[in-house]
Amino acid sequence: MDITIHPTCRRLSVSDAEVAQEPTEQPYGVSDCVFAGNMIRTQEVH
Repeated sequence: MDITIHPTCRRLSVSDAEVAQEPTEQPYGVSDCVFAGNMIRTQEVH
């Protein structure tokens, strides 16, 4: 299954989740997105 971080973050943000950090490609080989509240971090390895 091929899941990318951007659609996942979009789906969560439209469900009223507060985005603390937009999807960002990190120099260590992952993309991540952070949500406020319980500080949920989603990641995708490249």
